[in-house]
Amino acid sequence: MKGKRNVMSVTAKERGEIVTALALVSATVLLPPFVIPKGKNMKQEFRDNLPPGSVIFMSDSGYITIELSRKFLEHFVTDKPQVKKTNLLVLDGHSIHVSDPDILQFAVDNNIIMISILHHTSHYIQPLDRTFFRSLNMHYCGACNSWIKQNPTRSITKLQFGMLLSQAWGKACSVENGVRGFRACGLVPFNPG
Repeated sequence: MKGKRNVMSVTAKERGEIVTALALVSATVLLPPFVIPKGKNMKQEFRDNLPPGSVIFMSDSGYITIELSRKFLEHFVTDKPQVKKTNLLVLDGHSIHVSDPDILQFAVDNNIIMISILHHTSHYIQPLDRTFFRSLNMHYCGACNSWIKQNPTRSITKLQFGMLLSQAWGKACSVENGVRGFRACGLVPFNPG
């Protein structure tokens, strides 16, 4: 009909609050998310309803910092004490992960080889971008849309983030999903062609 539009979804008008969620997945291990909300003061409510085992640290920007990059590596080593062999850690192209000599030394001391891929190539060669984060993003957006429809006068804040991430994490995050990403990028099994 002329002049008639179908509204497909409801969205919040506010830009929102920044929260970073880091994931670590291998061909055998899926660690709980490492969550970084924007702010200075940690509130217990920010931890509510996060996926079990989640680690949370605040940052002024809501993005990872050099200090939090080190804590993320420590989280990786602490949660995988049984692994004594060398581990390959494929990082996005963000230089903060590899810009601090102490982080690099920590990696060497703990048998972690870090590879940082080129900017704007992660959708091709970053295994988790190929499958894991694509699925997580789709399910997170779905959870947010459902929440907005049920709460049309409210905005999503850090207080709802844990619940929404848990809904998406439970649907999208598995070792199998991560393995599909490694296979799609030719990393496991190794296939350079």
